[in-house]
Amino acid sequence: MLVRNLKVDDFEDFVGKMSASVFHTTTLENYKSILSSGGLLANLDGSQSSVFGNSNGFFRLRSCVSFF
Repeated sequence: MLVRNLKVDDFEDFVGKMSASVFHTTTLENYKSILSSGGLLANLDGSQSSVFGNSNGFFRLRSCVSFF
């Protein structure tokens, strides 16, 4: 798994750095869970916190993992 920290100055900078890329955002605690489980698993029971503050997220309610 590649982990990279990027400094982003503004939206245009973000788009330029992420163009043609796939990424997933998570908290440090969730990242530790990803490492211990060996991969990204759907948050079926809602036990993992959301980085977006919504416990009823579109993908979680459909047993999916979101990638952008």
